[in-house]
Amino acid sequence: MELSFIKVQGTGNDFVFIDSVRQAGVTIDGELARRLCDRNFGIGADGVLVYLGLDQGHPIMRIFNSDGSVAEMCGNGLRCFARVLSERLGFPGNPLVVRTDAGLRPCRLDQGLVTISMGAIRDPRTGSLLAPGHAGQTLRTTAGEVTLYPASTGNPHAIVPGRFDREQMARLGAALTRHPFFPHGTNVEFMDVRGPAEIDLVVFERGVGFTLACGTGAVATAAVAAATSLCPAGRPVTLHLPGGDLIVTIEPDFSESSLQGPAEEVFSGTIQLA
Repeated sequence: MELSFIKVQGTGNDFVFIDSVRQAGVTIDGELARRLCDRNFGIGADGVLVYLGLDQGHPIMRIFNSDGSVAEMCGNGLRCFARVLSERLGFPGNPLVVRTDAGLRPCRLDQGLVTISMGAIRDPRTGSLLAPGHAGQTLRTTAGEVTLYPASTGNPHAIVPGRFDREQMARLGAALTRHPFFPHGTNVEFMDVRGPAEIDLVVFERGVGFTLACGTGAVATAAVAAATSLCPAGRPVTLHLPGGDLIVTIEPDFSESSLQGPAEEVFSGTIQLA
């Protein structure tokens, strides 16, 4: 059986887009997602974006990580998803409102850039909105003791401030993604604040490892920076990731946020399924 796909990327975070409505004979599950994401034996990607149809007129997106697990939300993935829906599938509307596992997300397209609403940023420990003075959490790990700042953008994040080398980030990232403090795992962001509106960011994602970029991670990081008075709320903050720059704005009460960045199609094709 052949499966048609579109390969997309946003700041180097790459995905396989599957229209499961027009290919109803194929079940997209975790096992197939792992095969598709395999960079040696499959297409190669950080994740799979699946179009599942409509719910009250809103297109539905399901996201699989490269290990087959389901992600609640993905900012880079959502931007790519919206662009494919608009340019390939002819979906009207700007903003285009997409239903994700983290709720409805409006997406606005403008000449290759996509700006998406990312919603509220919360403290996963209490469920309340982040606020100035957001407290850190010190954890003991197999890679040593570390102080981090939990934040949720619909999926979990642990923001670690400071400068680390690649080896340190690999050890800490692997230890934190599966730490008992995070029952469903977490993404880990290493944040180095350059100035009042600039952050260097490296992301270690659960189920993936190091990625070139992470949209929800960029939003969570900018929110923590605002809540700890390292960057301003209510103004755009530029985050420099290995795959490129993302621009995030956090509302002063942390009830809303936006993410802007590029999204583009890389290639399309078919793959044979056994």
